[in-house]
Amino acid sequence: MAFNPIGDTFRTRIRNFPSIVNCSAIDWFYPWPEDALIEVAENKFQGFEMDIGTKEQEAEYLKKLIKICPFIHMTVKKICVKFEKATKRAVHVTPKNYLDLIEMFKHFFNEVKGKFDKNIKK
Repeated sequence: MAFNPIGDTFRTRIRNFPSIVNCSAIDWFYPWPEDALIEVAENKFQGFEMDIGTKEQEAEYLKKLIKICPFIHMTVKKICVKFEKATKRAVHVTPKNYLDLIEMFKHFFNEVKGKFDKNIKK
């Protein structure tokens, strides 16, 4: 069983079921290093077809996209530290957020591409 320590739902569950904390072990997950983020991005974008030009152009765009995803994730983590210092409120950036970033990009890319294709057909 895994819980995300963010939000009111977690706090409410812990209050309602205190034995969850008393009778369980907590495994802390450490942030992924940059090379792991790159590997995950390569894996997630494997087979993702953009259909935006030649195969060489598409491969070049995918390489750039794979490089920018870890950069975005690491930048958000740095900004969260600054935010916490300024507001005294912690914001957590987890590997799940990174996976969501990649999936969201793929979803929005396909959505926008579909709109462009529809407009071209008109």
